[in-house]
Amino acid sequence: METLLSSRSLGEGWTAAQFLAARETLARAEYTAGGIRELMGSSPQAQALSSLASTSQLAFTGDTAIEVLTRLFQHATSEPLATVSQHLDSPTVDEWVAAGVLSLDGGDVRSNLMLTPHGRLVIASDWSGSQRASLQPDHVMGIGSSSESLLYLMFRHPVRTLLDLGTGSGVLALNGSEHAQRVVATDLNPRAIDIATFNARLNQVDRVEIREEDFFAPNDERFDQIICNPPFVVSPEERYLFRDSGEHLCQNLLRSVVDRLERGGFAQILCNWPLIADESPVSRARQWTEELPADIVVLASDPMPAAEYARTWVSTTEPDAAQHAARYLQWMDYYTQHGISHIAHGLFSLRRSPIERKRTHFVYQNAPARMTVEAAADLRRSFDLHDFLADTNDATLLTTRLRLASGARLRQVSEAIDGEWKTQSVELYRRRGLQAPAKLNRDLAAMLARFTGERTVGEDFEALAQFAGGTGAVVTAVRQAIERGYLWPVDLPH
Repeated sequence: METLLSSRSLGEGWTAAQFLAARETLARAEYTAGGIRELMGSSPQAQALSSLASTSQLAFTGDTAIEVLTRLFQHATSEPLATVSQHLDSPTVDEWVAAGVLSLDGGDVRSNLMLTPHGRLVIASDWSGSQRASLQPDHVMGIGSSSESLLYLMFRHPVRTLLDLGTGSGVLALNGSEHAQRVVATDLNPRAIDIATFNARLNQVDRVEIREEDFFAPNDERFDQIICNPPFVVSPEERYLFRDSGEHLCQNLLRSVVDRLERGGFAQILCNWPLIADESPVSRARQWTEELPADIVVLASDPMPAAEYARTWVSTTEPDAAQHAARYLQWMDYYTQHGISHIAHGLFSLRRSPIERKRTHFVYQNAPARMTVEAAADLRRSFDLHDFLADTNDATLLTTRLRLASGARLRQVSEAIDGEWKTQSVELYRRRGLQAPAKLNRDLAAMLARFTGERTVGEDFEALAQFAGGTGAVVTAVRQAIERGYLWPVDLPH
């Protein structure tokens, strides 16, 4: 016999067959990420304009399935019952209403939730403040920029167990089920539990166990991987479960998460942290993690001035001008009282040490301007490269075959001087990935080009020494290039 959802859940009474039928109905209507992109126009500008357009300004006003469902589930419009019934016939509109997804208003239908196609999934969430008049304290966010960043940078190597702390809509957990044998998703918000459960069933994912649980609930269970997009916003209030955390939640999370990792396991946590006066964001991040038995890489963006930070976050929840002004002043008073001038934000990636010891590896670098799957692979590889350098003495390094990182490019800037072009700077960079551009001289650039993976460092030592400026400089230059991710040992997995 099929198990039905509890009485409080979305999809109440729906069987597995009805969830499957709902998913197939959406797919048949081409209500997919690709279908919506085609409808809105493929350029980012067209999609941005469409997402900001009011109902009266929408360019797609026809009665085709993709147009009706996009207006209904992405733009919070009311649609005629007869029209919606043509496109949502299995389950029927009445069944969608009984499930809590749709509401009837006379002869019109409205959706109580956003349904957002993302990759192979369709994710339900609450409407944002710009689409509905106000947010509730238990609001469940959709796929925002923080979720997108973590989805790109999440490690995807096969693991036995994965924990998604503060799962919200469940989008990270559902994606994690593609590479983890077992996924546990927790949240203290009962509404998030309902929506995440609905999303798991709608997307036919049965390897996710969803629990109502606090971040810091006592638990001896250990995981190979932990991902967390917490309520990281540094604010003076606790109005919204999805947003507000105060000053210390992220710091406490970093400490507690390490204890829930298996030895050698990875955790990735998005954090915001306040800066006092001219405090360096690096020093605060280092201070937070210095006692942890973990290796750490922080990818951070430029700190945001407190005034801009307050304005940005208050605007997401307070569409009313008077309420916005009052909340903004409240936030600024809080920052002034605590001496907070800026707020830093970034992703902390941690690996619990295989043996019990304090942190030995700490890297803080700028996040890439564009998040890509290559950046995630580079981030994961950085831990392996650190291990390689720590475990490889100079003699062993000479027996190693290395190759230049994929996608590496050389950029030269020349200036016309005395009637001829003269090189002023040489920069090594990658078109896609994590590495920051590296300034080089022409000789070092020529040396790196020799690393094709065919010969060991020792076999090519004499030629390398000519470029590096002497035999003593070869090993140092090679180690630095490996540390920066521009040279990869051939025998390490790529």
